[in-house]
Amino acid sequence: MFTVTFDKAFSAVPTITFTLRTNGDIFLSQVDNISTTGFTGYIRNSFPSAKPVSDVSLCYIAMC
Repeated sequence: MFTVTFDKAFSAVPTITFTLRTNGDIFLSQVDNISTTGFTGYIRNSFPSAKPVSDVSLCYIAMC
């Protein structure tokens, strides 16, 4: 699970679109507990245990 906190709070709960990428692969993720100040999410398909994880990047768009 991961948490994202917005630099500035939204006036209403935003709609979140995001992708999580590592090792050049895009992992299915799900957003949970969205508020005006941030959100939490988790990875739906797990990382292969034998594969080291590096270069994890999270890209998201938040819009009211």
